[in-house]
Amino acid sequence: MRCEARASLEVGVERHALPAGDGHVAEVAFLAAVAREHAVATGTQMGRDAATERAQLLARALDDRDPSRTFTEAHDAHLQDSGREVSAEFGRGTGLHDERLLALGPVQRSVEALVRHDDAMAERVIGDDDEIDQLYLQIDHDILEMLALQSPVATQLRLVSAILHSCLHLERIGDQAVNIAKLYLATRDLPPSQTLLQQLDEMGTHVVTMIRTAMEAFRARDLELCMKLPKMDDPVDRLNRAAHLEALKLADDPRALDWGMHMNLAARALERVGDNAVDIAEQVGFLITGEFREFTDASHEVAEA
Repeated sequence: MRCEARASLEVGVERHALPAGDGHVAEVAFLAAVAREHAVATGTQMGRDAATERAQLLARALDDRDPSRTFTEAHDAHLQDSGREVSAEFGRGTGLHDERLLALGPVQRSVEALVRHDDAMAERVIGDDDEIDQLYLQIDHDILEMLALQSPVATQLRLVSAILHSCLHLERIGDQAVNIAKLYLATRDLPPSQTLLQQLDEMGTHVVTMIRTAMEAFRARDLELCMKLPKMDDPVDRLNRAAHLEALKLADDPRALDWGMHMNLAARALERVGDNAVDIAEQVGFLITGEFREFTDASHEVAEA
């Protein structure tokens, strides 16, 4: 096959020129270089064999191209088709929905493990975190690939940005669930306070509802719904402060105080989950209006009950 024009794929590092000459080997060599550079630009681990395999797949796809089109034209058309598929997938929010489901479960289970004294459930939360991380990395990679190939603008670019930021918040929610599970396992032999456990259980119920609400607002593009998140976060903040005061009441018993200080960290982790839900709602507001603003800030006064 005659390669008539210089082909290039800009992935944020530099441009590669298509090797001169004929033959499938030249195409594969060029595409392998592009694939490996793209992997570096998007933070993906890719060795020479993997890059060559990807290049071969693309080269075979180009074998059926219109003979009147240059290699560059066929190559660009293939990239545009791939970009449209990724864009459509993100428009449906499929990956984001999956990560929301994965993040909700660990938060619920970590609090249940804490309240019910369930070692197996806590271990499950820790073990399941790899799946959340993997999905986050996959979505992140796909988004960066689409940015490199499609250069979305206006509303599409806002959608990409909102998904990218929201995925990070969901991944952090999963990390907080792991923190809670580990705090339980580290203190399972210490004497607990039922009052503090009840406060943590209530916090868990609130933050799970917040996550669901934020993601429903994202799915429905509902500005009014996402604006409810700051108010929903107020009880979580109050419970966080109450948990801190309750832990201080355990000062007479060193072992109970040790447990209480660890639970204070668990309450802080749940408070951060609530903050991440609010952050997702802020991204929804940006997606809908095109203007980003924080719903709350460090000086925000929490209304008393």
